[in-house]
Amino acid sequence: MASTKYIGYVGGVAVAVGVGAAIAAAGQGTANADATDGGSAAKDAGTSTSVNAGPKRSAPGPAKTLSKINDNVAKVSAQVTKTAHSVSASISDSLAKPAAKPVTKVGSKPTPSPADFEAKQVDRLKKMFEPRQAAAQPTAPKPDSSVDAPVSRAAVQADTPAPTAAPAWSPNPFRTDDPTPTNEPELVQQLSSTLIGITPEALQPFTREGVEAGYRVSQMVPWLNIVVPATKIIPNLSPALQSGDDGARARQVIVNQLLITTQPGSIAFYGYDEVADLLNVEHPADDLKQQAFVTAWNILDPFHLAHVPDESGIDRTYAV
Repeated sequence: MASTKYIGYVGGVAVAVGVGAAIAAAGQGTANADATDGGSAAKDAGTSTSVNAGPKRSAPGPAKTLSKINDNVAKVSAQVTKTAHSVSASISDSLAKPAAKPVTKVGSKPTPSPADFEAKQVDRLKKMFEPRQAAAQPTAPKPDSSVDAPVSRAAVQADTPAPTAAPAWSPNPFRTDDPTPTNEPELVQQLSSTLIGITPEALQPFTREGVEAGYRVSQMVPWLNIVVPATKIIPNLSPALQSGDDGARARQVIVNQLLITTQPGSIAFYGYDEVADLLNVEHPADDLKQQAFVTAWNILDPFHLAHVPDESGIDRTYAV
């Protein structure tokens, strides 16, 4: 629609230009004719008075002038029509051609939008952190078939080691499997081991029992039995001033060692162990001694000011 309107404007301008050119050409021809007629008339007047130069030149008629004007108008009109036709053809061709599409380079990538760029970065971060999270998660332990599988009673009894039977009682105090005391000082234990090592195998039980009896007798001698209790009293003096179980336990040890240091106390304590050793009833006698101290403390100290309930405060004579 716009192209047709534009073609009309161009055609109108061309026609107007042609008409104006024709009018201008016609006016010029008329002026030339008038000038020629006036000149010829003046010349005829001059010559008529003097000399007859010959026959007069005939003036051009109006028909000849009009034919010349028509020829000029026809030429100008043909030229204008040709020009208008070429202009309209070029405009139609330009409008008929499709709009050129923007040519994208082969190697260039389209610029992503802000939303696409943000989504791409979020996906990249997720991929970066997913392996770490998977590695950080603890793997579930595989079920152990040996735990869940039912075990028969016969298999349990076969795998469980049978308890070691206690040695049968023997009236011989010099037996080879006689238990070794554990409440003796380290110096006494080293002396016993040294003497047993240099003694013939047949006499080793006698050497062992002699060292144990000599130690117990030495602890019944007044003033000589102060050394061993002192090694247990001195380290507990500072803790005895504290409160709580630690302080009560330290006070209980001090009181027990002071009782053992006295003559009646040492005879009763070490004489009891020697008799149990000679009768080969070391472990039952040790259990009875521990229970006797516990009972005495619970009765004599009901407010638990100097002892810990259900504790004897003395070392066991033999290892359990």
